[in-house]
Amino acid sequence: MEATGIALRIGATFFFTLMVVFVKLLADAVPLGQVVFFRSAVALIPLVLFLMWTRNFPASLRTRRPFAHILRCLLGCMALFASFASLKYLPLAHASTIGYLTPVLAVVLARFLLGEHVTGMRWFWGSWAC
Repeated sequence: MEATGIALRIGATFFFTLMVVFVKLLADAVPLGQVVFFRSAVALIPLVLFLMWTRNFPASLRTRRPFAHILRCLLGCMALFASFASLKYLPLAHASTIGYLTPVLAVVLARFLLGEHVTGMRWFWGSWAC
C-alpha cells in the first residue's frame, strides 16, 4: 500500500508541475480568466468520473453547510486565479519557492484564525514537525 501512495504522490507532483509549466507558457497568449476556467472545467471530468465509479454520485454532493461550500469554492477560485496570475509575473523558480511557504502560512492561520494550539516546535518547523 505504501508503494501505491508513493507512486500516486510522485504522479501528482509531476502532473501539477506540468500544469504550472503550461500555465506559464500560456500566460502571455491567453487571458488569465480563460486559463482558470478551462483548468477548472477539465478538472471536473475526472472528478465526476471518480464519483460515478464509487457509486456515490448523488449522495456525495449533499451537504448540510451549503454556504460554507460556496465560500470554499470562491476562496479556491481566488487562490487559483492568484496562483496562475503570479506565474505571469514571476520566474517559475521564484513562484515555486514562494509556494513552499504554504506549510508555514498554514500554521500561522491555524493559530490566529482557528485558535488552534501551536507548540514552539511547530512554529519553528511549520507543519512538518511533530
